[in-house]
Amino acid sequence: MTDSSSSTDGAGATELAAALAAAGDDASLRVGLLGDFLPLLVTAAREARRPTPAEIEPFRGLGARAAEEGAPLRDLVDLYLSAAWRVWPLLPPLRSAVEAGNAGAVQGVALGVLRASDDVVQAVALGYDEARRQAARREEALRRELVDDLLGGSGDPTALSERIEVLGLRLVAPHRVLVVRGEGPLVDGGRVARLAETALRLRLGTTDLLVTSKDGLLACVVPGVDAASPADVLLERLRTAEPTTPWRVVATRPRAGVAGVRDGWQEALETLDVADRLQLPPGLVQTDDLLAHRALLRDREALADLVEHVLSPLRAARGGAAPLVATLLALSDAGGNQAEAARLLHLSTRALLYRLERIEALTAYSLDDPVQRYALQTAAVGARLLGWAG
Repeated sequence: MTDSSSSTDGAGATELAAALAAAGDDASLRVGLLGDFLPLLVTAAREARRPTPAEIEPFRGLGARAAEEGAPLRDLVDLYLSAAWRVWPLLPPLRSAVEAGNAGAVQGVALGVLRASDDVVQAVALGYDEARRQAARREEALRRELVDDLLGGSGDPTALSERIEVLGLRLVAPHRVLVVRGEGPLVDGGRVARLAETALRLRLGTTDLLVTSKDGLLACVVPGVDAASPADVLLERLRTAEPTTPWRVVATRPRAGVAGVRDGWQEALETLDVADRLQLPPGLVQTDDLLAHRALLRDREALADLVEHVLSPLRAARGGAAPLVATLLALSDAGGNQAEAARLLHLSTRALLYRLERIEALTAYSLDDPVQRYALQTAAVGARLLGWAG
């Protein structure tokens, strides 16, 4: 900081220093954040001019420094404005103009001080805002890195569990992963993310959760309480906010630690894929409900071989294999109840029985044999999962 007495012709240096100290007390900030504000005001008052860009530039740096130190912007502005009005009556150029009774000179001093104060405060605020934006970008980059490491990374889970606490998440106890999908990509800080976080915080009564986005989906990591309740509340809140959106919410089983969250995220993605393949209606899906289907898809080559081996003879039927595969699926969905299966297919029971007879005749598999019936039904489910059309 420049020695203020050198810029005031040695007059009133003690009073000016006291005025600056009082301004610091007013704003509860250190006086050093004023930099060369006093010499600048003295020059502006003496020469009745605006500061040059070179004179103003250092104040952007002071604004940035204040932001890094955590000073509130309102207090920083108060520091400069308090300094300006406190030193105003003590400025040597003003005192000289007043003593000489030169009203024009007084007006020139006032104009110079006001314009200089305005330019300086603007520069300070600009530097402050730039520093805050840079800090926010750094924090967001760190947050995104942590989220990516948590959901899809392969680094050391123990080390990550300590780093992840900066997000307010402690993974000592089991946590569930809830994944939300809407019509379009979901993003951090968006309306849906805010709705989800509010609904989950109110339902769970804790801040020990994480709501973030990845790959256009919303990932919610929540304490492992009862499976359906938080997911049900979340789905209800989303449907209330956007009733026309086909919301899909996937809820995983609870698992502990970073590895548990990673497994839950992958499990939820697999479940979303299976739900789409099965053409399930929008709503809530528990990952365990589709565990068998996910297991089938993990060895697609073997599943495709099973489907082709068991169901390819159905291609010989009039109308192709699709109606007969649909019949097997309906029978499976109906738990083996032929009347219910016929209703699902909008067929008469007699027409259903005819189809079942054709399936047995073409495939040489008997629906009365438990092992062969299981092979037929598994192949039919595999056909639906793989999009096999015969």
